Amino acid sequence: MPTLYIRRQKGKIMSVICSGFGHAEAVYFDHELAVVERYMRLLIEDHGVDTFYSGTHGNFDLAFANIVYSLKSDYPHIQNVLILSHPPYSKFGHIELPEKYDYSLYLLEEPCFYKQYVTRTNRAIVDRSAFVIAAVIDGLGGAYSACLYAKRKGVPILNIYHDIFERFPLPDFAL
Repeated sequence: MPTLYIRRQKGKIMSVICSGFGHAEAVYFDHELAVVERYMRLLIEDHGVDTFYSGTHGNFDLAFANIVYSLKSDYPHIQNVLILSHPPYSKFGHIELPEKYDYSLYLLEEPCFYKQYVTRTNRAIVDRSAFVIAAVIDGLGGAYSACLYAKRKGVPILNIYHDIFERFPLPDFAL
Protein backbone atom coordinates (compact mmCIF):
# COMPACT_ATOMS: atom_id res chain seq x y z
CA MET A 1 0.00 0.00 0.00
CA PRO A 2 1.46 3.39 -0.92
CA THR A 3 2.37 5.85 1.79
CA LEU A 4 0.21 8.95 1.84
CA TYR A 5 1.74 12.25 2.73
CA ILE A 6 0.06 15.15 4.44
CA ARG A 7 -1.61 17.29 1.82
CA ARG A 8 -0.88 20.98 1.45
CA GLN A 9 -3.29 23.62 0.27
CA LYS A 10 -2.08 27.16 -0.43
CA GLY A 11 0.92 26.75 1.87
CA LYS A 12 -1.09 25.32 4.78
CA ILE A 13 -0.69 21.76 6.03
CA MET A 14 -3.99 19.91 5.79
CA SER A 15 -5.17 17.04 7.96
CA VAL A 16 -5.19 13.45 6.77
CA ILE A 17 -8.84 12.47 7.14
CA CYS A 18 -10.55 9.11 7.55
CA SER A 19 -14.32 8.94 7.35
CA GLY A 20 -16.69 6.19 8.41
CA PHE A 21 -19.79 4.97 6.59
CA GLY A 22 -22.08 2.18 7.73
CA HIS A 23 -25.70 1.17 7.66
CA ALA A 24 -27.88 2.53 10.44
CA GLU A 25 -29.30 -0.89 11.31
CA ALA A 26 -25.96 -2.73 11.46
CA VAL A 27 -25.38 -4.77 14.59
CA TYR A 28 -21.91 -4.47 16.07
CA PHE A 29 -20.26 -7.13 18.15
CA ASP A 30 -16.99 -6.81 20.06
CA HIS A 31 -15.09 -8.44 17.19
CA GLU A 32 -16.37 -5.92 14.65
CA LEU A 33 -15.61 -2.97 16.94
CA ALA A 34 -12.11 -4.37 17.49
CA VAL A 35 -11.58 -4.53 13.71
CA VAL A 36 -12.62 -0.88 13.35
CA GLU A 37 -10.25 0.10 16.16
CA ARG A 38 -7.40 -1.91 14.58
CA TYR A 39 -7.99 -0.16 11.24
CA MET A 40 -7.96 3.23 12.98
CA ARG A 41 -4.71 2.47 14.80
CA LEU A 42 -3.12 1.34 11.53
CA LEU A 43 -4.17 4.54 9.78
CA ILE A 44 -2.95 6.76 12.62
CA GLU A 45 0.40 5.03 13.05
CA ASP A 46 1.29 4.12 9.45
CA HIS A 47 -0.52 6.74 7.36
CA GLY A 48 -0.64 9.86 9.51
CA VAL A 49 -4.42 10.04 9.85
CA ASP A 50 -5.19 12.69 12.44
CA THR A 51 -8.84 13.55 11.79
CA PHE A 52 -11.90 11.28 11.78
CA TYR A 53 -15.25 12.35 10.29
CA SER A 54 -18.48 10.70 11.42
CA GLY A 55 -22.11 11.49 10.81
CA THR A 56 -25.27 11.36 12.87
CA HIS A 57 -27.47 8.79 11.15
CA GLY A 58 -27.08 5.45 12.85
CA ASN A 59 -25.35 2.87 14.94
CA PHE A 60 -22.14 2.84 12.94
CA ASP A 61 -21.73 6.62 13.13
CA LEU A 62 -22.05 6.47 16.91
CA ALA A 63 -19.75 3.43 17.26
CA PHE A 64 -17.16 5.06 14.97
CA ALA A 65 -17.16 8.29 17.01
CA ASN A 66 -16.97 6.37 20.30
CA ILE A 67 -13.92 4.41 19.13
CA VAL A 68 -12.16 7.61 18.04
CA TYR A 69 -12.95 9.16 21.41
CA SER A 70 -11.50 6.15 23.23
CA LEU A 71 -8.34 6.29 21.09
CA LYS A 72 -7.67 9.88 22.15
CA SER A 73 -6.04 8.56 25.34
CA ASP A 74 -3.34 6.87 23.22
CA TYR A 75 -3.28 9.48 20.44
CA PRO A 76 -4.19 12.87 21.99
CA HIS A 77 -3.50 14.70 18.71
CA ILE A 78 -6.37 13.07 16.77
CA GLN A 79 -9.57 15.01 16.09
CA ASN A 80 -13.09 13.59 16.32
CA VAL A 81 -15.33 15.64 14.02
CA LEU A 82 -19.12 15.50 13.89
CA ILE A 83 -20.34 16.12 10.34
CA LEU A 84 -23.80 17.65 10.12
CA SER A 85 -25.88 16.75 7.08
CA HIS A 86 -28.42 19.53 7.64
CA PRO A 87 -27.81 23.18 8.45
CA PRO A 88 -27.40 23.54 12.21
CA TYR A 89 -30.44 25.19 13.73
CA SER A 90 -31.90 25.66 17.17
CA LYS A 91 -34.70 27.99 18.14
CA PHE A 92 -32.81 28.49 21.41
CA GLY A 93 -29.64 29.68 19.64
CA HIS A 94 -26.85 27.53 21.10
CA ILE A 95 -26.51 23.83 20.18
CA GLU A 96 -24.51 21.77 22.67
CA LEU A 97 -21.82 19.58 21.07
CA PRO A 98 -21.38 16.19 22.77
CA GLU A 99 -18.12 15.92 24.73
CA LYS A 100 -16.63 13.19 22.54
CA TYR A 101 -16.38 15.53 19.53
CA ASP A 102 -13.69 18.17 19.09
CA TYR A 103 -15.84 20.22 16.73
CA SER A 104 -18.61 19.94 14.15
CA LEU A 105 -18.75 20.88 10.48
CA TYR A 106 -21.46 21.54 7.97
CA LEU A 107 -19.85 20.93 4.58
CA LEU A 108 -22.48 21.95 2.03
CA GLU A 109 -22.03 25.37 0.48
CA GLU A 110 -25.46 25.62 -1.12
CA PRO A 111 -28.93 24.60 0.06
CA CYS A 112 -30.53 21.61 -1.64
CA PHE A 113 -33.73 19.57 -1.62
CA TYR A 114 -34.06 17.96 1.84
CA LYS A 115 -33.74 14.40 0.46
CA GLN A 116 -30.34 15.28 -1.04
CA TYR A 117 -28.66 16.57 2.12
CA VAL A 118 -27.25 13.23 3.27
CA THR A 119 -26.07 12.15 -0.20
CA ARG A 120 -24.38 15.47 -0.92
CA THR A 121 -22.84 15.58 2.55
CA ASN A 122 -21.47 12.04 2.11
CA ARG A 123 -19.87 13.06 -1.19
CA ALA A 124 -18.36 16.16 0.42
CA ILE A 125 -16.93 13.93 3.16
CA VAL A 126 -15.39 11.53 0.62
CA ASP A 127 -13.93 14.44 -1.35
CA ARG A 128 -11.96 15.44 1.78
CA SER A 129 -11.01 11.92 2.91
CA ALA A 130 -7.80 9.98 2.37
CA PHE A 131 -9.40 6.75 3.71
CA VAL A 132 -12.85 5.27 4.40
CA ILE A 133 -13.76 2.66 7.00
CA ALA A 134 -16.99 0.95 5.93
CA ALA A 135 -19.61 -1.30 7.53
CA VAL A 136 -22.22 -1.89 4.84
CA ILE A 137 -24.77 -4.69 5.18
CA ASP A 138 -26.03 -4.80 1.59
CA GLY A 139 -25.88 -2.99 -1.72
CA LEU A 140 -28.48 -0.37 -0.80
CA GLY A 141 -28.61 2.95 1.00
CA GLY A 142 -26.53 6.02 1.63
CA ALA A 143 -23.51 4.25 3.15
CA TYR A 144 -23.22 1.93 0.14
CA SER A 145 -23.61 4.89 -2.25
CA ALA A 146 -20.90 6.78 -0.36
CA CYS A 147 -18.57 3.79 -0.71
CA LEU A 148 -19.27 3.53 -4.43
CA TYR A 149 -18.46 7.23 -4.75
CA ALA A 150 -15.23 6.67 -2.79
CA LYS A 151 -14.36 3.78 -5.11
CA ARG A 152 -14.83 6.02 -8.17
CA LYS A 153 -12.64 8.69 -6.53
CA GLY A 154 -9.90 6.14 -5.73
CA VAL A 155 -10.18 6.49 -1.95
CA PRO A 156 -9.01 3.28 -0.18
CA ILE A 157 -11.84 1.55 1.70
CA LEU A 158 -11.21 -0.72 4.68
CA ASN A 159 -14.09 -3.18 4.96
CA ILE A 160 -15.24 -4.81 8.19
CA TYR A 161 -17.74 -7.03 6.34
CA HIS A 162 -15.50 -8.73 3.77
CA ASP A 163 -18.03 -11.43 2.95
CA ILE A 164 -20.71 -8.88 2.08
CA PHE A 165 -18.37 -6.99 -0.21
CA GLU A 166 -17.68 -10.18 -2.15
CA ARG A 167 -21.26 -9.79 -3.38
CA PHE A 168 -20.94 -6.00 -3.63
CA PRO A 169 -17.22 -5.54 -4.37
CA LEU A 170 -15.37 -2.44 -3.23
CA PRO A 171 -11.62 -1.90 -3.26
CA ASP A 172 -9.78 -3.29 -0.26
CA PHE A 173 -6.17 -3.38 0.81
CA ALA A 174 -4.46 -6.06 2.87
CA LEU A 175 -3.25 -5.36 6.38
